[in-house]
Amino acid sequence: MNDGAALGLVLDQVSKDKNIDRAVLVETLEQAILTAAKRAFGMHREMEAKFNEETGRVDLFQIIVIVDQVTPGKGVHAVVPIPAGPIVPASLVARALEAPAEDLASFDDARRSFERDYLSQLMRITEGNVTQAARLAKRNRSDFYSLLDRHQLDPASFKK
Repeated sequence: MNDGAALGLVLDQVSKDKNIDRAVLVETLEQAILTAAKRAFGMHREMEAKFNEETGRVDLFQIIVIVDQVTPGKGVHAVVPIPAGPIVPASLVARALEAPAEDLASFDDARRSFERDYLSQLMRITEGNVTQAARLAKRNRSDFYSLLDRHQLDPASFKK
């Protein structure tokens, strides 16, 4: 018997012995894994833990927003699968390199775009709290305000 199946049996047994709904136990297990993962990888990461009934394991997912909105003329050009392993296959690298050079932004434009997206993400995570966002970015608050001004980002627009 694999470890995953054993976890499912443990949940069944605890549910029966302690008269606790199995769904409550599964939810508690998922929350415990999620809490441990956030402590290990960072509280700012948006993650989800789900108990997989088939494998008897808890799967952990990180949720990443690639784009908030697709701009006309700048849509998705290709969908490339992200491999499960630590190495990107040479075929994926070769396919990515086939993109025409004129489709690439200049380095300065790419850096500005990254900086704006990064600042926006920090402001969304902190719900517009500049002090917390600056702390996450490891920048002082006045410097962070300057960055927000440079990218025309208003902290109030991120408040809920």
